[in-house]
Amino acid sequence: MQFGYFSLVQKRNPEVSSAEVFQNLLMEVKLAEDVGMDLALFAEHHFSNYGLSVSPLLTAGWIAAQTRHIRLAPGVLVLPLYNPLRLIQEFEMLNLMTGNRIEFGFGTGYQKYEFERYGVELSEGGDRTVEVLDMYHQAVDRGRIEYRGKYYNVPDTAIAVRAHAQPPTIFAAAALSHPLIPRLVVRRGYVPLVQAGWKPFEQVMNHRSFYDEIAAQEHVRPESIAFGVMRFVHVSDSRSDWLAAAEAYRYSTRVATSTRFNYAVFDNNTGRDIPAKDEPSLEEIIENCVIGTADACIEKVAREIRACRASHYVCMMNCGGLDPAKVKKSLELMGREVIPEVKRRLSRKTVRVSPAA
Repeated sequence: MQFGYFSLVQKRNPEVSSAEVFQNLLMEVKLAEDVGMDLALFAEHHFSNYGLSVSPLLTAGWIAAQTRHIRLAPGVLVLPLYNPLRLIQEFEMLNLMTGNRIEFGFGTGYQKYEFERYGVELSEGGDRTVEVLDMYHQAVDRGRIEYRGKYYNVPDTAIAVRAHAQPPTIFAAAALSHPLIPRLVVRRGYVPLVQAGWKPFEQVMNHRSFYDEIAAQEHVRPESIAFGVMRFVHVSDSRSDWLAAAEAYRYSTRVATSTRFNYAVFDNNTGRDIPAKDEPSLEEIIENCVIGTADACIEKVAREIRACRASHYVCMMNCGGLDPAKVKKSLELMGREVIPEVKRRLSRKTVRVSPAA
């Protein structure tokens, strides 16, 4: 069972500098390492305040130089927006330079606003992702790539820089509707990384059932599949803190929803706070997310890990302009009280994970 820290590297207030956002990120990841988290993941987004980490590999390299042992990962690389050969080489080089501390996270992308500006059709995202993954595995398995696909054609090419270590854990975000990607997740031992957002946890359980069914079809024991869940978490004794955290997460999710369904409005690069259709109230967000006292969070986290048989539990703890001091306090409580007690409770009954986890 591994705990991770996830960051959108988000900037809600235009008057806050980008440098301050990244310094807060560094503080949070150092603290996550200090309190015993295993992994930190950095989102990739472009051209808006929704996420400033335009290159999660650069972010990971910068963080790696200022931390000791916490593993780092893009959460995730939007594969259709990359030249595959450059991406694969840079990933291998970064792993070599950091002593193999970098995991691989991928997604197909969902923001038309970003894809248009890269000159890529959003509808091609899933199929492009499959081709990039095929080339990545060629590079890892035999150190060379030779590929002829619909979107990419690569002559026989040797990969000169290789990390020469056990292949990284590969996290797969979304793409549940693609006809092949969920099956590749099961066949290749990727870790699906799913979330409920501001919806009830039942959404995660639906994803768990989906992958269990795919596993059965692929003749793989469902119990052997690693499974990652990402949750918005805020630990505090203060009800006013809970409401502030729920409001911050609501803003972040509103911007994500508006970009997904293509009705976002940006003032320069700042997404407007546009209510979404059928969105939950702040009280419902508190109930649906992991927001509350340490004792309440312990109960919820332990229950959720057992219910979905999670191998990775990834905590989003800063978004939507949440006060960095409140984030720091919440993260300290998570490490000092929540994680140790959750691990103690889980130790009573082993959670099975795949070797790839």
